[in-house]
Amino acid sequence: MYKRISNFRFQPYLDCFNINKFCQSFTRLRVSSHRLLIEAGRWVRPNNIPLDDRKCMICNKLEDEFHFIIECSIYTDLRKQYIPRKYWIRPNMLKFIELMNSENKKIVQNLGIFTFNAFKLRQSTE
Repeated sequence: MYKRISNFRFQPYLDCFNINKFCQSFTRLRVSSHRLLIEAGRWVRPNNIPLDDRKCMICNKLEDEFHFIIECSIYTDLRKQYIPRKYWIRPNMLKFIELMNSENKKIVQNLGIFTFNAFKLRQSTE
């Protein structure tokens, strides 16, 4: 995912946060330093989990960043509260990339709050 949303310049989202825990949570998602199965499945030893088997326990779909932010049903209430409707009504990768690269301070702050709360919720349901 990082290849799709990154460029090698200062990332404006870093100036949007005034609460460190939200910035950390959002940054972890952006740089794939998280425990979603798309990444954590690579860490299982001696044999990593095949990509097709790294599925969300709730939805039985590939648990990647797109699914986590836009699709997973366990985060629906958080999504409705923090993410603009246009991104999750008819989701697609272009909208997701637009959301992740947003320079709108309010959208970025809400996305940080969403990721923090969603990671917390995910951890409590494991």
